[in-house]
Amino acid sequence: MNIEQSAEKVKQLEGLKGLSLVDASSGMSLFNETLDNNYNMELVSAAMTSVLKQVHRATQQSHFHGNVEDMLLEFPTVYVTATPLPKKPGIFGLLMLDRERCNLAMVRLTLREVMKQLDF
Repeated sequence: MNIEQSAEKVKQLEGLKGLSLVDASSGMSLFNETLDNNYNMELVSAAMTSVLKQVHRATQQSHFHGNVEDMLLEFPTVYVTATPLPKKPGIFGLLMLDRERCNLAMVRLTLREVMKQLDF
C-alpha cells in the first residue's frame, strides 16, 4: 500500500482532523493533510518530533527496553497520536483527532494495520 492509499484508509476514521507521515530526525513531514483549517500539521509534526526525541532520551536514561510503540497526547478538544512505523523506525505516523468524535481503540487498530502495509 502506498502513502496515498494509506492516507485514504486513515481518512475514514471518525473525528480525524489531520494526518502526517514525519521524519523523526528532522521533524519534516513526508506527507500531510489537514482536514481542519484551525490546525497546522507541519507545526504539529515538528512539535511532536521534539516530544518524541525527549521521550526517547528519557527511556534510554531510565533503561527501558525497546522503543516507544505509540504515544498519545490529550488536549481539551483533541488527541494527538504518534506511532513509529514498524519497518522504518525513523518515521512516524501522526494523527490529530476530535476528542469527542473519535474512537481511540479503532484509531489504534486502523493505524497499526495501515502502517504494517505501508510501503514506500
